[in-house]
Amino acid sequence: RKVPSRPLSGGGSIPALLMGGDDFSEWFEAAGSGAAIQTFYSYGNGPHIAPQLRRFGRSNVFVSTGIPCGCCGADSPSVEPMNASLAMSYIDRELAELQTGYADLLLFHHRCRTESETASVRE
Repeated sequence: RKVPSRPLSGGGSIPALLMGGDDFSEWFEAAGSGAAIQTFYSYGNGPHIAPQLRRFGRSNVFVSTGIPCGCCGADSPSVEPMNASLAMSYIDRELAELQTGYADLLLFHHRCRTESETASVRE
């Protein structure tokens, strides 16, 4: 069992199917090595997911997560405007909650309010 993946133009690949939620035990068993999950900083479910990642083996899971960038309600950054240091604090907290040193894919959960915020965060 392996989740199909698609090659990326810069090298590497990305799984063709990711599962969202916060109870991935059955997904990990069904998908096998290469299982891919999707979570976001604002979900606050990292502490629930971390033990599952440990049990299945972090190297067997493609982890996609995201941070807020300024668009919407409770998911909005606590400091405005959004900037690179604030983005790094969200990333660091998300990785700490997931108890992993890296994410395989990092996304903005919502768009930034302005092009300049987006450019600042990309740095």
